[in-house]
Amino acid sequence: MLKHCMESNLIFKQFRSDGGCNSYLLGDLKKNTAVLIDPRMDEGRNYEEVLFRHQLKLVSVLETHTHADHFSGSHYFSRKWDLPIVMGSKTNSKRATRIVREKDTVEISSQMALSVLEVPGHTPDSLCFLLEAGQHKIIFTGDTLLVGGSGRTDFPGADANALFESLQKITDSLDSDFHIFPGHDYSDVLFSRMDLEAKNNSHLKIKNLEDFKKLKSIESLQTSYSTSFVIDFNLAKYPELTPRSGVLQACSTVCGSAFSTCSMPVKSEQRLTLEEFNQKKGSLLVDIREPEEFELGHLPYAINIPMGKLFLELPHLKNKDVIFYCQTGRRSQSVLRTLDLLGMKNISDLSGGYSAFLKLKLISA
Repeated sequence: MLKHCMESNLIFKQFRSDGGCNSYLLGDLKKNTAVLIDPRMDEGRNYEEVLFRHQLKLVSVLETHTHADHFSGSHYFSRKWDLPIVMGSKTNSKRATRIVREKDTVEISSQMALSVLEVPGHTPDSLCFLLEAGQHKIIFTGDTLLVGGSGRTDFPGADANALFESLQKITDSLDSDFHIFPGHDYSDVLFSRMDLEAKNNSHLKIKNLEDFKKLKSIESLQTSYSTSFVIDFNLAKYPELTPRSGVLQACSTVCGSAFSTCSMPVKSEQRLTLEEFNQKKGSLLVDIREPEEFELGHLPYAINIPMGKLFLELPHLKNKDVIFYCQTGRRSQSVLRTLDLLGMKNISDLSGGYSAFLKLKLISA
């Protein structure tokens, strides 16, 4: 079994939705406290499961900006657990109960805190949150910096000039080994690293404002009723608790750049057939499904590192021959794409996942 890399006492969980939205839970296991970043209304049960499993108490809800593409659950979780809602100084949202500015800090515990960068552009109130915990350097970039792209600037309140300056600020502020966790992902990559984005992200490589504005001018979004409804919901202090059906699907990609260049195919030689898998010897087998899936059944000798927590275990996976698997092979492909981007070697996944074994009755459910 891997030694869990909690020397910093950090617990980290990424929640990924089918619409491309990411939210995050960060906690201090020693102090049993945690914060939520960009919580969604429809993820409440998943947040609660992690909190219960690790006996964590939420102390704050953080918003990187006012969202236009999904229903934020910050008001709901704030009222349920009596928490402050942290937002930027330029916000118009009536639900904000704590306003933060450049270089302010938001405590997770007395030993762990996030620092604030104000990064207007995608929206006037956009923020990034930085965390340095032990060997881990993390930035939560919201919709300002995406993997291979940046946030849209073609709807009311957005400003390409401001976004250009904010991206330069991020580049100038961060060491190359900071890991980037965006508010959205449309390229099926879990996260990136600052040196990789500086090298590969065309939105960061542009150093001339006029060239950047020309790039962003290609974006063309028709603001819809659905988009306006979501924004109004997220600006309200106490919005209706049941968002109208169909609205979320209609605007699920409203914030993402249309020009991300990081999507990449998984190398065919990394996708193991059952025969190839059975011939592999000496590899570390990692089940990236959720704990409840793992507990219902898993492959012999597999260890469980849920995909949303994989980042914490990366130092212990380097220089090992690792085979990842999930239920069907879809999630494991995201892992391979991400680790390929980071330059990790000797990684593969099981094509068809755990279901392939069940289908052929090679293992009982």
